[in-house]
Amino acid sequence: MKPQTVDLFAGSFGEAGSVNLPDGISFAGNYFQHKLIGIFNPVFSVSFLYDQGIDQPPGSRKAFVVHLRHGKPLRNLLISVLFLFGRFPRKHIDRVLMYNFNIYYVPLFIFFRFLARKKVVLVIADAPFLVKKNLLNRLLQRLVLSSTGLVTLRHIGELNGRHSKSDVIPGIITRALSERTKKKAENSVLMSGSLGHTTGLLPVLKFFAGQDKYKLFITGKPYLMSQAEFDGYLAQYRSGSVSYLGALRYEEYTDLLSTCEFGLALRDPADIEHDYNFPSKIIEYMYCATIVITSLEYPELDRSTYFTAGFSPEGLKDCFDRLGQLETEQRQAHTENARKKIYDLCAEERIREKVEKMLYDK
Repeated sequence: MKPQTVDLFAGSFGEAGSVNLPDGISFAGNYFQHKLIGIFNPVFSVSFLYDQGIDQPPGSRKAFVVHLRHGKPLRNLLISVLFLFGRFPRKHIDRVLMYNFNIYYVPLFIFFRFLARKKVVLVIADAPFLVKKNLLNRLLQRLVLSSTGLVTLRHIGELNGRHSKSDVIPGIITRALSERTKKKAENSVLMSGSLGHTTGLLPVLKFFAGQDKYKLFITGKPYLMSQAEFDGYLAQYRSGSVSYLGALRYEEYTDLLSTCEFGLALRDPADIEHDYNFPSKIIEYMYCATIVITSLEYPELDRSTYFTAGFSPEGLKDCFDRLGQLETEQRQAHTENARKKIYDLCAEERIREKVEKMLYDK
């Protein structure tokens, strides 16, 4: 059995590898939380879910669910309090790891951090409470800054710059993401995850539907757009160069990824939300020797490990024109360099060491 390092893991997660996730949970977020669970082997876990159909998600030897309701913030907050002081075994917990942070985590956080005076470390992948400045979000920020330790996926000045025990780790490469030896399909491109306006769906469709050199594979689900709107865009830009495969199980996704030569991780530079998150798919792309193309620069990563493109069909064309000039040996050298550097940065031992130091240091 793996060593026990965390008593409680708190987050919002469903079944590992599932394509039918509860409302509000992304594939990337679900994968990431299950990576954390696999590394830290918590005794207890609790998942805050907007889904009444899930009673006990896998994740620990003793898993709990707090059922939330859409549009009922006060009711949900009360449910969180009642859960904490009800059947939850709070007296058996000394070290807590939380993924992200919102108002419904507050009762758990205040109890363990301030009342019980236990160690609480936060892993922040997204920080929406920094986007809009209001009283509630300022409270959430102050609580995050009062945690025992803080790990973020990218450097956030409002958090890392003000927390005495913080670190930045862009992602996690676990042993479960086995080395891939499949041959890359020439000129194959992958777009995966949350598919919407702010993640580049339209410029990607417009560019790839208008050319025949590259083959684009799209996986994932609509993001901040209706299914009807999403289907309409796919129909409008229907092309032999574009294939939408729907939502894939994690094993199917990594099999596809291992054969794709290029991977897109686009974000609208005008959307401030993307200043506070990091697309963890970049880590998987690099580790699977897929050339990464982004529309943002990430100081957390070595600049030699990825390419950038403008957030437009023209920007994508310019980028692929440049990539098309590279010889096969140059592409291979790029992916080998990126794979080595991202492993050195994101191997699971790194986050284990950082979090354990925060949890066990006096």
